[in-house]
Amino acid sequence: MVNEILIGAHGGASVGLWSAQSYFWSLPGDVNAAFVKSFEERYKRKPTYIDADSYLAFQLVHQAILKAGTTDVSAVRAALSGLKATTVVGDVEMRAADHQLLRPLIVVQATQAGEGKGEITLRSTLPRGVIQPAVSPDCKM
Repeated sequence: MVNEILIGAHGGASVGLWSAQSYFWSLPGDVNAAFVKSFEERYKRKPTYIDADSYLAFQLVHQAILKAGTTDVSAVRAALSGLKATTVVGDVEMRAADHQLLRPLIVVQATQAGEGKGEITLRSTLPRGVIQPAVSPDCKM
């Protein structure tokens, strides 16, 4: 519930709450900075996690097409397996063992932004190596 889409409707009610998100526009990195700049120029607002997650998906498919050297679905699917890329959220990996996307975890907090208003503040980014679950022995991919 603590995200940039809902914060305006919360007023000050969510101030102090913490949340994990898949993306926040103030993440460090040149790839994200270029994405935010282009997005703001076109849409006149900051990108949300929905915008960034969609863009991230396209980044991965694009990298898989380049790796495969073709748009053939089977070849692109195979190229996604084990793919590593630098994206709007940082470095990610499509783990070959179970096809789980390993990515950083973004932690945000709703903070005071004036009388009866909150805003989202980036508090930390946890690298994928710290938060990634082990491959399940039940996975047969």
